[in-house]
Amino acid sequence: MTVSSSIGCSPTADDAFGPIVQNCRDGFDFTLTFEQCLFTILPASLLLLVAPLRLRHLGKLPRAVADDALRLTKQVAIGILAVLQLVLVALWATRRDAGRLRTVSVAASCASFAATVMFGGLSYIEHAKSLKHSSILNIYIFVSLVLDGAILRTVWLSHLSVAIGAVFSASFALKAAVMILGAQGKTRHLTSAGRPYSPEETSGIYSRGLFWWLTPLLLTGFRRLLKPLDLFVLDESMSAAVLNERFWLYWNRSSSPAANLSEGSPPSHRHRLIGVCISTLKWQLLAVVLPRVFLLGFTICQSLILNRFLEFLQNPSEDVNYGYGLIGAYGLVYLGISISSSFYWHKDFRSLSMLRSVLVAAIYSKTTELRVAPGDDSAAVTLMSTDVEAIIRAWREVHEFRANIIQIALATWLLSTHIGYAACGPIIVSVVALVATIFLAPAAQKYQVVWVEKFQKRIGITSAMIGHIKSIKMSGLTQKLSRTLADLRLAEMKAAAPFRIIDAVTSAIAQVPPMLSPVVAFAMYTAIASKNGQALDATKLFAALSLVILLASPLFWMFEVVLDMSAALACFHRIEK
Repeated sequence: MTVSSSIGCSPTADDAFGPIVQNCRDGFDFTLTFEQCLFTILPASLLLLVAPLRLRHLGKLPRAVADDALRLTKQVAIGILAVLQLVLVALWATRRDAGRLRTVSVAASCASFAATVMFGGLSYIEHAKSLKHSSILNIYIFVSLVLDGAILRTVWLSHLSVAIGAVFSASFALKAAVMILGAQGKTRHLTSAGRPYSPEETSGIYSRGLFWWLTPLLLTGFRRLLKPLDLFVLDESMSAAVLNERFWLYWNRSSSPAANLSEGSPPSHRHRLIGVCISTLKWQLLAVVLPRVFLLGFTICQSLILNRFLEFLQNPSEDVNYGYGLIGAYGLVYLGISISSSFYWHKDFRSLSMLRSVLVAAIYSKTTELRVAPGDDSAAVTLMSTDVEAIIRAWREVHEFRANIIQIALATWLLSTHIGYAACGPIIVSVVALVATIFLAPAAQKYQVVWVEKFQKRIGITSAMIGHIKSIKMSGLTQKLSRTLADLRLAEMKAAAPFRIIDAVTSAIAQVPPMLSPVVAFAMYTAIASKNGQALDATKLFAALSLVILLASPLFWMFEVVLDMSAALACFHRIEK
């Protein structure tokens, strides 16, 4: 961008909503009116809507952090920031021009001032009543700072007012200082200092997004072998006692005379355990949804940016600034993928750990209440190991299954804009493979039950033998019982063979869509294009190929999910029975 392009801007160029400024700043910038509306008013309005809900929640919590210098420093910095926002209101209001830019800028400065005041009040309460840094405040201040950087650039390039530019620059610098202060830890000032806290409980959104809270543990493991005492204490919300109490609360609440699982029981009670587990962990399951939505959005954006990038390369007359913009967009997309992935998998595996704790604690509690014969504890051992792990494996893929359906639908729609009806090719291949997988799922469920029963029988006999090992040695039955255990192991492996064969066949079927989808899609398009006299150019080819890969990638996992979910349903049935 040249200096003349900035100086030669019309005074009314930024009055238009835009979004792109016309005949000014090389056309590679938003209008200031657009930036004030979307970059200032929108985030401030969202904070003003969300903050009262958070204040209402914090009002019910006890005090967790004592007063300290950090709290006072943050309030002073936020107060000065609010004063600077008022100065901006006055500077915009006293401008001589009466265009749209002045009106919108006054409204934006007022909204920013109101958001700063709300920010200060929420920060004051949050610091005293929350163990960790406020995610709402940290997200707002970070997003606001990034967007203010774009506005600050436009303000200086537009040469509207030196005073406005100076005050906005000071506000930007002070907002950066507030963000740094808001990320500081407050563990040393916790009121309940006698109770140990996990770094995960006290870490803010930046530390959790980058997994910085794991750094001390990783450094310890780098220096020497880790010991059990080196591990962090468990988050209180993940403790087995808390989860077990909540589980039995929902279990008893769902009980009824007709709730027993039998042939004559109503269908609503046939999956009672699944419903109770979902009720027990509903907030943990919902916490996974938002990061997965962001991950899905960033994943789709890869193909959109690639398409725009290929168009840019095909047109030599494109401004080089657009190339720099595409590079920046790529950086933002991959940064967003990494951050959203970290939050998504962290939340997902956290919910998986809690589900494992719920099931194991419930099985153990029920086992201690029942009067079982010697050796019958093998059922509980089997349920705690094989069945629970099968459930965890399927539960991990639930969110992926839902997101993959949306990704397949969006990718198919985008692919149809490039190759038309040929976009149905990958779907046809996938439907055929899916039908074959669904056809095998009941058999897999049946054979897994047989396999687990054989495994349970072997564990029970082994447990009984270990309990009477002295008597066995005295009676000279060691060799005979060893052969018996070996025969049981062979019988178990024989029973597992059909399930493993089906698993292998399903895995082979899952490889079909990623391998055949591009071939079928481009073959169909070539046939249609040759009939209509069209050609497949390089831009359309690479854009379509990226979308086919985006479409085929989730299809591979969906076929694995069908078999795992079928097996998990059988395991839920065994545990509930």
